[in-house]
Amino acid sequence: LSYSTGVAALQTFVSINWLGEQPPEDGALPFPENFSHLHRVEDGDSFVNNVRNIELLLLAKIILVDCVRETCDDLSVLTWGLRCCGLLVSVLDERSDILHRQSSEIVARGERLEKSDPGLRALFHLQVARHHCLYYRVREAEKSLDKAASCVGLSVAETGALGKRTIHQVKDVAQFCLEIKTTEDDQSYQKDVIEIDREQLARDVRLEDELRLESIKFKDSERSDREKAVRLSGLQQAVLICRYSCKMETVAVVDSLTSEEVLPYLAPVLSCPQAWALHLAGLLARSKLEAKGGRTVERSMAQMETCVENIKLAPGGEVDRLRLTHVSTLPPLWEVEGSLGKLLLSLGLTKAGLEVFLKLEMFDEVIACYTLLELRHKAAEVIRQRLEEKETAKLWCLLGDATDEMDCYHKALALSNNRSAR
Repeated sequence: LSYSTGVAALQTFVSINWLGEQPPEDGALPFPENFSHLHRVEDGDSFVNNVRNIELLLLAKIILVDCVRETCDDLSVLTWGLRCCGLLVSVLDERSDILHRQSSEIVARGERLEKSDPGLRALFHLQVARHHCLYYRVREAEKSLDKAASCVGLSVAETGALGKRTIHQVKDVAQFCLEIKTTEDDQSYQKDVIEIDREQLARDVRLEDELRLESIKFKDSERSDREKAVRLSGLQQAVLICRYSCKMETVAVVDSLTSEEVLPYLAPVLSCPQAWALHLAGLLARSKLEAKGGRTVERSMAQMETCVENIKLAPGGEVDRLRLTHVSTLPPLWEVEGSLGKLLLSLGLTKAGLEVFLKLEMFDEVIACYTLLELRHKAAEVIRQRLEEKETAKLWCLLGDATDEMDCYHKALALSNNRSAR
């Protein structure tokens, strides 16, 4: 099997599960019926319920990870291998020690290679940052992001400036903002700035509020002009959105102060879109932040619905949805829909949220909804139906959550060979 076959399999898997493309018809892919059972991650739990065509990802892992020699010194090959490991982590119910060891070995090999194209090195370091974030190693991720920023000539400094946030605000107060600079020789990066047809992107819903401004109005007009004039390339925007993701990993509770500290990282990504995936990830990130605010929750809901609709639209037009997807922090489709369900639940629309969770088989949330509706026995019925189809350790744990029966947890532990952390 060729290297290009592995890349094609990986990209097809991402297109189906992240970008909304329709999966191939049954029998269209030439895999044996038991392929997904023959090639499992040795110590990992089961795959999430909603993942489609997992055999594509497993084939990609065989080619891009398992078959790559330890002496490989091609940074492109190592980057694809790291992407494959990261995707596998994101579709497993629990973290895998074996996958962590394999991806850590790839990281170590890649960091020993210095001579390569700056753009490729930036992609590799961004992928390394994503790897560290998946295992909650924020400091290491930030170091990788600093290397990626250096590769693309980007300098970001956190600062403050006087400005207003509300329409009727009289006095200017200190506002958190970013000082974004590119290197003097930024012509090579500016030529990478492209124009994208916004009709192909998810619509950026405007904030319609009688009190809050759409964005900060700075006292210094020069700063306002600089904020509007910031035009970054796709890789530079990827550095910003990955840095946003790192900061969110360290936040225990999202509140208004947290939002003020991280929203400036999303503004350049949304003002001048450079990739479909980056723009959508920025909109989703902003929606999650604004879901906590009374004056912004309506826009959050409308924006989330717009994003889900845009993903489900058949990909077409001139926009390449796959561009920079792997470093965009974009969640898979089922997580986007799940976020919409959680937002509905937080607004008191329990039945609407329940419909979403039942469709996605997000049984933790199903139990929460049925508990609020005082129909907890219904959750147990739904989980038992799934258990009749296939027994997994996670389902037995969920049944224990729904019924408070300790035997369910013992059954789950035995079924997982004493490996289930849950």
